[in-house]
Amino acid sequence: MIDLILAVANNGVIGNEGKMPWNMKSDLKRFRDITMNKKIIMGRKTYESLPKKLPGREYIVVSSSKKIDDVTTGHNLFDILKLYASSREEVFVIGGANVARQSLPFCNHLYITRIKKDYDGDAVFDVDLGERFDLEYGYGELDEQSGLEYYFEIWRRKLRLVIFDMDGLMIDSEKKSRRAWLEAAREAGFDMSDEFFYGLVGANLSRAKQRMAEYYPDIDLEKFYAARQRISDAIYATEPLEAKPGLYELVDFLNDYGILKAVASSTRRERVVSNMKAIGMSGKLNYIVCGDEVKKSKPSGDIYRNVLSHFSCEPRNAIVLEDSKLGILSAQDAGARCLLIPDIVPADEQSKAIAYAVAPDLHGARDIIAREIGVELIG
Repeated sequence: MIDLILAVANNGVIGNEGKMPWNMKSDLKRFRDITMNKKIIMGRKTYESLPKKLPGREYIVVSSSKKIDDVTTGHNLFDILKLYASSREEVFVIGGANVARQSLPFCNHLYITRIKKDYDGDAVFDVDLGERFDLEYGYGELDEQSGLEYYFEIWRRKLRLVIFDMDGLMIDSEKKSRRAWLEAAREAGFDMSDEFFYGLVGANLSRAKQRMAEYYPDIDLEKFYAARQRISDAIYATEPLEAKPGLYELVDFLNDYGILKAVASSTRRERVVSNMKAIGMSGKLNYIVCGDEVKKSKPSGDIYRNVLSHFSCEPRNAIVLEDSKLGILSAQDAGARCLLIPDIVPADEQSKAIAYAVAPDLHGARDIIAREIGVELIG
């Protein structure tokens, strides 16, 4: 986990000629207490400006020009940040200005001391934090030794969690599912329309059975489901399961920037776990909840509320990735924003209106999320 700790003057100045223009004992004590026994990341100039080695902290210095004795150094700031972004270990960025700005997309928390005075300086951090961070806590104080008034703030990143649907979103499974349902219907002596099947996309088995009983009351449903399962198992046994284009790149991107990843699928757990293993996703996700583990199926928001509760995450701090109308309605019911990525079922106007954004594929979803956290992707 990457956090940032910084003291900033009223006009955005954080330093002048390699030094802090102020001396506040209360803030230095807070800095020591927060960063003690932690790794601290800094630029080379910040390292050289420190009057002495800070005890109880492990230095990581970004230096493109030289290696520094007895200190861990790295040439590439982004490689260093990616190394710790998804770690449970709390690592602090402490400056300078360029390092702080470039670190923001990786940061989970910001600890900011705002000094209520303007200073002259050559290092400036004048970033509008409210665009990508929520202010969680703050209080004002007077530093008795210097007489300076300041406001201490704790900010938390707005986007903490991305929740994936599975079928049709992570894996190319809806076409296989459609074949199993329609072939089972033909075996049972009736035709199932695409329109009816589209209404099942995103539902768990219990909801699907309820709809079948309503629309086809004269069918031997147990025999039908046995045939559907047999056909489905045969398809999956002979045709390799494939990840949707862009999935690996998106998961790696979220991991690089320390954003939590979860799966909320209407499919039963046994199949979800098997599918994740088949496409190499085992161990790459922070949490999985399945259709046989919640009381109400999509379009109820229960499955997404389960994930949000697990991470103690407010709905506004999560994005749901969905391909179906039932999934869109489920995310809306849970209060979370939904990024729509249509698959086998074309997006209707209601789904487009509910979704906060629509992407053609997971590559497009990654671009949208990148812009949200302030990352400019190249290529």
